[in-house]
Amino acid sequence: MKSAPFSFTIPMFIMMFSAVILGGLLGSALSSISIPSLLAGFLTAFLPIPVASFLRVVLGTAMARAAGVSGDAPFAFSWFTRYLIAAITGLIVAFFALSFVELNALSGAMIAVVTSSIVSIIMVVKVSMSAN
Repeated sequence: MKSAPFSFTIPMFIMMFSAVILGGLLGSALSSISIPSLLAGFLTAFLPIPVASFLRVVLGTAMARAAGVSGDAPFAFSWFTRYLIAAITGLIVAFFALSFVELNALSGAMIAVVTSSIVSIIMVVKVSMSAN
């Protein structure tokens, strides 16, 4: 990541902002239907991850092209491994968060942004430490 042609701050900000919005919407929607709270919390934590991944690729590619660099966006792990890490992280975060609060828009936003932050940190560290 030291050799990245642009700062990754803007894509990360947009990814976290989308996680907050989606987490709030999902937390609000899933708390109003009768499904177990752990499942609702897990879905609130996990479903923003594909959206954040898509935004990372789109924004990263656009910013790299603006900086005059072309090529594929780096990925930390295979597709299956990335989403397995996201699922496990989402389940752990939802379990601990729902031990203290009920699921609603605010707690859903918190669960989603904490999960997205942890997964993003794992992926950024893996990409930055890989020898390319």
